[in-house]
Amino acid sequence: MKKIFTLLFMCVFAVAAKADITVYVQCETAPFIWWWGGDNGYAGPVGDWPGTYQLTEQWEDPNSGDKFWKWTFEGVTTISFLFNNGEATDTKQTGNVDNATTDRYFTLSWDDGEGNVAFEDITEDYIVIPDAKIDAIGVSGNHNEWAASENLFKAIGENQFQYSADVAALKAIIPATAEVEGGTETQMWKFKFRPNLIGWLGYWELYYGDETDPGDGRLPVAEETIDWLDQDEGNFAVDLMNITESYLTFTLTWAGGKDIIKGWTLAAEKGETNGITNVANKAKAGVKYNLAGQRVNNDYRGIVIENGRKYMVK
Repeated sequence: MKKIFTLLFMCVFAVAAKADITVYVQCETAPFIWWWGGDNGYAGPVGDWPGTYQLTEQWEDPNSGDKFWKWTFEGVTTISFLFNNGEATDTKQTGNVDNATTDRYFTLSWDDGEGNVAFEDITEDYIVIPDAKIDAIGVSGNHNEWAASENLFKAIGENQFQYSADVAALKAIIPATAEVEGGTETQMWKFKFRPNLIGWLGYWELYYGDETDPGDGRLPVAEETIDWLDQDEGNFAVDLMNITESYLTFTLTWAGGKDIIKGWTLAAEKGETNGITNVANKAKAGVKYNLAGQRVNNDYRGIVIENGRKYMVK
């Protein structure tokens, strides 16, 4: 059975053995496949959508006689993908399969009678999918690098993670713009949450603050509306011009299970502290930490906390 690769939080990464992950698809016509989020970032077909990789191999289950088209990703620890019908126009595509760590089995039809894609994961009819494990969450947005260590959530409990954003630092980096309806100036911080630093949680997986289900497969993450938090073009969004507090703190809690997209709750609050200072105060004199509470050495460049004092090292 393929192993789930594990990330040890606080920027210590365990090295998991790479393996082959094969996807099996029951479909009348061999579908095309598009993938991303592999060990080295985007790994899918290049060129114009819908790509050029069509499943050509077939496999028959010796027990049931079921026939599948198959595609194998070689030497990976995790992979995300979707299938499409290979049409340049009027393309139909399945939903995303995020962060697969084992072989996966699917049934697929391009028309369920109403012109929609019928797509079902039947993996557990053939193999056992182990429970997922989430050891780290990152935040990516228009203020930071994709995998910068200072943009990691801090683990505060079992499957519970917290991140505090420095509002002053964000305002210094993100320019204001008046290119909005009515000419009202805004200063938008747009970001996504990324479990295990591979996929992401954001507009396409989670929603909140809506009175009704948007009906596109997204899942609710907050019981109460967060009036200062919005969504915009595939990102969570905050207008920094409306924030007077020093920090924005986000707490994500995961219920566990086999699917890292399901079972999340989000809490967010504004405040004058981020909770990291207390960590530094209890530390030995001269020990430095970044904003994620991670110990850093003298070569580190960025915002540093030392003996309860926060300063920038360039």
